[in-house]
Amino acid sequence: MSQQPSYADLSAEVQQLKAELARLRTSDHRALSSQWFQLINHDRLNAQNLLQIMAELAAHIQVSSVALCLYDGDKKIFYPLLSYPIINSNEEHRSNTPNKRYPYITQQLLAGQNVVINNRNDLPSDSSGRQALTQQNQSNLLSIPVMHQGNLQAVLDLRSDQDPKQWPSADIELASIAAHILFQGLQLLESNNFAEWLSNYSQQLSKTTSLENIEHCMRELCQLIDVDGMNLLLPDNATKHGIKVTCCYPTIAEDQLAQTPIDLQSFPWTYQQVINNKPVIINDIEHLPTEAKLDQQLLRDSKNYSYVILPLHHKGQISALVDLYTTDRRHQWLTKEIEQIKKVLPLLYTAYEQLQLQRRRQESLATLQLVMESTNVGYCIINHDLSDFFFSTSTAIMLGYPSSQELTPTWVNNYLLWNKAVSKKDIDMRNQVFASGKKQSQTLKVRTCDNHPMWVMATYVPNSHHKNGRVETLLVGYSDISSQIEKQTALKKARIEAETANAAKSEFLARMSHEIRTPMNAIIGMSHLVQDTRLNEAQQEQIDHIDQAAQNLLAIINDILDFSKIESGKLELEATEFDLYTLLDQAVHVATFHNSDRQQELILDIADNVPQYLIGDSLRISQVLTNLLSNAVKFTPKGNIILQVKAQNKAPYTQLYFLIQDKGIGMSQQQIKKLFQPFSQADGSISREFGGTGLGLSIVKRLVELMGSSIKVKSQPGAGTEFQFCLQLKSANLSPQQQPNLNPLRTLVVDDNSQARQAICNIARTLKLSVEEADSAQQAIAILQNQKPEENFDLVLMDYRMPGIDGLQAAQLIKHDQSINYAPTVIMISCCDREEVMDNDLSRNIAGFLSKPVSPSKLYNSVNQLYQQEQYTTSSQPDNSNANSSGLNGLRMLLVEDNIVNQKVAVGILKKKNISTTIVNNGQEAIDILMERSKDFDAVLMDIEMPKIDGYQATHFIRQQLHLSIPIIAMTAHAMNSDRNKCLDAGMNAHIHKPINPDLLYQTLYSLCRNTA
Repeated sequence: MSQQPSYADLSAEVQQLKAELARLRTSDHRALSSQWFQLINHDRLNAQNLLQIMAELAAHIQVSSVALCLYDGDKKIFYPLLSYPIINSNEEHRSNTPNKRYPYITQQLLAGQNVVINNRNDLPSDSSGRQALTQQNQSNLLSIPVMHQGNLQAVLDLRSDQDPKQWPSADIELASIAAHILFQGLQLLESNNFAEWLSNYSQQLSKTTSLENIEHCMRELCQLIDVDGMNLLLPDNATKHGIKVTCCYPTIAEDQLAQTPIDLQSFPWTYQQVINNKPVIINDIEHLPTEAKLDQQLLRDSKNYSYVILPLHHKGQISALVDLYTTDRRHQWLTKEIEQIKKVLPLLYTAYEQLQLQRRRQESLATLQLVMESTNVGYCIINHDLSDFFFSTSTAIMLGYPSSQELTPTWVNNYLLWNKAVSKKDIDMRNQVFASGKKQSQTLKVRTCDNHPMWVMATYVPNSHHKNGRVETLLVGYSDISSQIEKQTALKKARIEAETANAAKSEFLARMSHEIRTPMNAIIGMSHLVQDTRLNEAQQEQIDHIDQAAQNLLAIINDILDFSKIESGKLELEATEFDLYTLLDQAVHVATFHNSDRQQELILDIADNVPQYLIGDSLRISQVLTNLLSNAVKFTPKGNIILQVKAQNKAPYTQLYFLIQDKGIGMSQQQIKKLFQPFSQADGSISREFGGTGLGLSIVKRLVELMGSSIKVKSQPGAGTEFQFCLQLKSANLSPQQQPNLNPLRTLVVDDNSQARQAICNIARTLKLSVEEADSAQQAIAILQNQKPEENFDLVLMDYRMPGIDGLQAAQLIKHDQSINYAPTVIMISCCDREEVMDNDLSRNIAGFLSKPVSPSKLYNSVNQLYQQEQYTTSSQPDNSNANSSGLNGLRMLLVEDNIVNQKVAVGILKKKNISTTIVNNGQEAIDILMERSKDFDAVLMDIEMPKIDGYQATHFIRQQLHLSIPIIAMTAHAMNSDRNKCLDAGMNAHIHKPINPDLLYQTLYSLCRNTA
């Protein structure tokens, strides 16, 4: 269907008419056209004005008739709209039969060309134009097309009784101007009439929504477009495809509308149209498409022969339908009528929904009143202007007033009675909700009738709104919460007491940790020093046992301290950049350090999309992994232990998925239920056989939860255990150190353990190696024998222990097999000790050794050592080689320590690196010696708890009074993170907790003093 002009188009075309007027050839024509133009732009434009224009045009150019026809491009039909002289006195031009013009005339009009026929006899005898004029008994014709955006909109036909009739160019030009003025006037007339009508009814329905108003609107719409009636239909919620008439014109009593819903699917063709949001336009039900035969029969029964059905859709569902109908078979539904109906449908639907909402609100208020009166909750209804103030009987009873004696029906007494009970807080909150329109709640302290205090929870709910959006009525509910307040007060008191006790417990644990760490420093430190002396085999074994027992005791102390910090909420997570590959490598190393005798294979499986650098608390992540891996090693006498890491990258975050799986003794469901409880293990027998405090997994669970996740466990007795958790970490904006190019070395991975083989392949692919795999030495040799010269393998990663032919034997066969045209480099991989492999005579056939589990850093370093002699380093692994050799040689240290044993331990550790030490016993002595000879020392090792002046006070004096920048390292048994921060805040450069880790001490001294040594 051709596009109809919009209001903007009408305005633009009016401007074009002005330009046309200026170009008219004669002053008479120009003056006449200007009058017409002013006529259609008059505020009181009506149909008589348009007929006046047609009459003046007919008289001026001497024609007998003028007719304006609308063109429907979809149906290829012309509809008579206006004619002069008037055809029918009642002007029912819609009843006139539409006509189809002959091709000769239609083609010219569609092309925007005037049809000018002076005499029909001038046309060929067989032409359709001549035949048309003959049938109409017309000897001449002038047809002027009215175009819009290249499409034909209307035609102005002019005929004369003269035979023949000459159509001068000036008359044609005037007729063209008249055609456009008439068409624009008609458009403006219809648009203004409908817009005014729609505006009036929009305002009326917004003021007062009633069924009568809706039906009145429907009646006038029917009269406006000359149809018999219409229905508004809404979906029936009780049926799947049902709809029901909610209101209609002609009016039917509302109780008669509540009939059985109409099943839309009974009208299949109509159903498909409306479900696809298409209008159903039926000019005559006898001319429906073939697929609408069933619809045709049902519609025929209604005796209405012309329909239009328009759907209103919301979120893909039918919200409403409107159908209009007439018994007149000649009725033709115009595009303009359809557009008008579309504008009215949302108005009717919204008005009806608003009506239903009002009804439901009234029903809800009635129900609310019944419910509230039957409960112990009091309520109050207040108008904005206090014209009504009512509170329920339950409110009076709650306040202790006998309802039959104290309450009166007048709002004045109710208002005064209530304001006697409540505080100013209640009035302020009421005003706030009236102003904001938002629901609010607050706790109020009110007074009963005998002036006793009572606590109530007051909830303020806007109940109804004025047409301008202002809250008109407020519903306030009051519930007695005095008993709850009393309980909350008791709970608050108990919580304060518990927090005090918890703080005392935390202080006790921190103190005990300090007191235990001090002698532990002596035990572990002296053990290290003794190990540097000449010992026989029995003595060495005894010292090793002492050191191991001390380390186990230290681990228990650390667990208790961590648990205490978690329980008291003092454990804080850090967010620093770290190297995940190194973290995994270290966690695996710690977990397997003391378990070399077991028949286990620990597999590190890292997906190739796992990023190396992340931001998070690497210490706590390592603690979680080390604990879970240590348990897996402890409870798995034989079999695979897998640490699998996968990733899902969603910048700027990375989701890391950790899986720790073993084939150990497993657990029952009863044991799993107690697994994460502190100070408990699966059962007593496990505690006796394997040892432990039962704190490890409880700490793991709490740490994972602190990092925003949860840990899951699956297990069956004898079938092993599986732990899973996920962490969301931020990706580090850290550029990895420039690494040597490995090149895509062709690599063959050989391992009979499929899980281990797949894990090594994944890591190799992460390092951009080109990987193939074999599950035995025999298969590997066969692959190498069949390799093509252009596809030679560069590297073989060979497992040592394999059935049939082991790794060393396979390496020898590869090296000496004449059928292998190119023998690749072989790196042996094993969970055995390096000495066991390298002491074998066959080790001469291999180029390197890797201990399991294989990590990215191990494999990277090993390959680079063979091909480029360059080592894998990261920002989290500083080069401390100088710290472990001669980098500290000659340093001068001031040791501030009051404990004699700790002095000896520290001196012994420092002496191993040729560091000279001066000892003072407290902070005061440290200040005195630095005041005299500060240049004699390169750094200060400062204890915290000392007599006279402690480490904090001494550091503060050194920085603020002596203004010395000498490095000060805290060396203390205070090991909590808060202690470390306190040391740094006091002006110290680093913090080392006791027992002293010699390597950590050396690294710290080197980083702070390397420019001095």
